[in-house]
Amino acid sequence: MKPITLLNHSVLIKGFLYRLYFLIPEFLRHTYLLRDAIKSEVQKPNACCLYIGANDGLSGNLIYEFVVRRGLRAVMVEPVPYVFERLKNNYKNCPSVAVHNVAVGEHDGVAPFYYIRKGKHKPGYDQIGSFSRNKVVSQIEFYGDERFIVEQQIQCLTLISLLQKCPGLNFTILILDCEGFDGKVIKQIDFKRLNPNLIIFEHVLLPANEKLECLQILQKHDYSCTEFVGDIVAKKTSSVTGS
Repeated sequence: MKPITLLNHSVLIKGFLYRLYFLIPEFLRHTYLLRDAIKSEVQKPNACCLYIGANDGLSGNLIYEFVVRRGLRAVMVEPVPYVFERLKNNYKNCPSVAVHNVAVGEHDGVAPFYYIRKGKHKPGYDQIGSFSRNKVVSQIEFYGDERFIVEQQIQCLTLISLLQKCPGLNFTILILDCEGFDGKVIKQIDFKRLNPNLIIFEHVLLPANEKLECLQILQKHDYSCTEFVGDIVAKKTSSVTGS
């Protein structure tokens, strides 16, 4: 079966379909841990989300519903240039959202980044991007072969530098979808400056020792962690939060 490439690239069509879905009463929709956790935080005053690895803001994005229906304030980060253009177009009429075309890395500057070039591939190919070519290679079989992999120098910011671009924002939600780089982002968190009530990160591509290290860091800073399919949901157990 040929992929429906129009759905891969059209934020207008995908956005329309998502909005139709949001019209379904909540009690009739499928419920799951990630959405329930985010909804609980969004209902609190001054909710604000930092989303690293936001894709086009629709595909696999956990907060689109809360932005369009509740005006959730958010900063979204996406490094892949053609995916970022879709992200920017999707939220161009949302004053509560800021977008940045950077990768969160270990150093400021530029670094080689790998992704699958835009084309008529099976759905999901545009959600793959990494500093590690091997991680992209490990997922390329479903979409073709290594000829589709692009290496590009991408602007990078550390987490601290990214936060400096967001003055005055107190992020109560942090979502990471970084294709295996999630652990390195968590290890950059200065909890005196960024202390969200909720952290969601993808663990499926993390080595077991790095996953354990992330859990230990979060538990040390008063987070209760629950594993859900490919993600971990970490909720602050104390009522004190900071920026």
